[in-house]
Amino acid sequence: MDIKIKVNGRELPAYETLGAAVRFKDETGRDLSKIDVTSISDIAVLIWARVAGACSRERIEFDMTFREFADAVDMTSLSEWTQAIRSEE
Repeated sequence: MDIKIKVNGRELPAYETLGAAVRFKDETGRDLSKIDVTSISDIAVLIWARVAGACSRERIEFDMTFREFADAVDMTSLSEWTQAIRSEE
């Protein structure tokens, strides 16, 4: 899986894991199946959860809270991540 996102100058993996779904629920109180794809907040939580899960899987240090992550990701990185996800589909 080669989906990555730039965060504070670091390129981090950002793909689906079961742990990402659990993190999404822990943060939002909702199952991933209930994501509102029109909500930038839900999308931001999803990306953070995917980064945290992928980094855990690959044993890459990642200790940012959701809010720290949201502050660190710029719109260019978000756009590049979205394009990478679309190309994987």
